[in-house]
Amino acid sequence: MSLSSSMLRPAALLAGLVLGLGLGAAAPAPAQDPPAELSLPDLNGFVTNRLRVALDIAGADSMQAGTIDIGYDPAVVTPLPLTLAPGPLWPSLLFGASIPADSVFRITFATSDPTGFVGSGVLFTFDADLIGAGTSPIAFLSILLERTPDIQLPATGRDGSITAAPLAVDATTWGRVKRLYADPR
Repeated sequence: MSLSSSMLRPAALLAGLVLGLGLGAAAPAPAQDPPAELSLPDLNGFVTNRLRVALDIAGADSMQAGTIDIGYDPAVVTPLPLTLAPGPLWPSLLFGASIPADSVFRITFATSDPTGFVGSGVLFTFDADLIGAGTSPIAFLSILLERTPDIQLPATGRDGSITAAPLAVDATTWGRVKRLYADPR
């Protein structure tokens, strides 16, 4: 059987197409989202002080929900869940904080905004009481950020610390100073 020239052309085109696909460059892999970066500060204070801790975020992309666990030393610092407040970047946000286990401070949040949060800034603030002298890490134990349910966003965290110095005067001396200057009796 001989092939006519009219039959060779479609066969050659098909063979060229198959060879071209096999030899051509592979399709580019989908671009990976750069990770959002969460950070906690390094803070200093005196025992009995209360400090405001700002949890910052950089590079958030359509973030709609999350759960963040922060570890701390309970002998030095106590986070106060009821003081959790969203940063100025969130127009509508449901949020909460708890201490579900010893040395774990958990923050959960979600927004009903379908576009989510894009950008950088203060994500949350919370207060912490300094209860003992020493240095406590405030470290990310886990970070789960989501674009929509079940679509996790990559994230990294930079840990911080809180250092509590002992009071310079003992309680008896401090009581005398307070009486001298604050109580005219």
